[in-house]
Amino acid sequence: PILIPADITKEQVEQLVKTIDENTLLNTIVVASVDFSHYLPSRAAGFHDVKSIRVLLNFEEENFKNIEVDCWQALYAARLFAKLRHKETPHIIAHKNSADFSNLELEETTSYFSVVFGEKKSEEIFSSSTVEAFPGGAKTVLLVGDIMLDRGVEDLIKQNSIYYPFQKISHFLRGIDIVFGNLEGPIINNPPEFPANSLKFAFNPQVIKGASWCNFNLFSLANNHTLDMGKKGLEETKKWLRKYQINFVGSPL
Repeated sequence: PILIPADITKEQVEQLVKTIDENTLLNTIVVASVDFSHYLPSRAAGFHDVKSIRVLLNFEEENFKNIEVDCWQALYAARLFAKLRHKETPHIIAHKNSADFSNLELEETTSYFSVVFGEKKSEEIFSSSTVEAFPGGAKTVLLVGDIMLDRGVEDLIKQNSIYYPFQKISHFLRGIDIVFGNLEGPIINNPPEFPANSLKFAFNPQVIKGASWCNFNLFSLANNHTLDMGKKGLEETKKWLRKYQINFVGSPL
């Protein structure tokens, strides 16, 4: 067995797999044992699995890092080995969730997906699976509501960390192609302290780093509070979103 550490890079995995490929017999089999979609209800886990399975089957090399599995490197290694051995036809055995064995609505579950890659072509490779055959261009999208990072939320962030608002939902937001939120205010350096009853908001740029960390990658600026710091605040907001690689759509103007 080979234990793959969590911090191994994609390039290191590639070197490992190429070494295995060059120094093993033609009938060598590589098995990856990886848990899918940890700590999620079964319905949410199933949604996350859509992307993970799509990335695995289509070998979307650059997307392995953002799938909801406990070791993407192990999956990448097995799939790369299949490619190097020209055995890329997937034969799906099963796609299940731990909740399937208990018949209970559990708050935390784990998925598993069993597949064998071979060279024999088959027109019915998905016939024994509940997984839909998504093309490589298909994307998973999660839409959330208003993102409020001022007032009481700001106080809690100062007491804890910039990641505090997102820590308990980070697993839920991982492993999705597009996580879209409605930004409920501008992002500016040294935001003013508004009175408690004020209807104006402004967010500290560091908090957006926390949003990016938990996989928010698209914000709407078509919000009634986006111009709370004027047009200058809007332009600064766009600057900070670009810095943290969060795309944006919509205009309040």
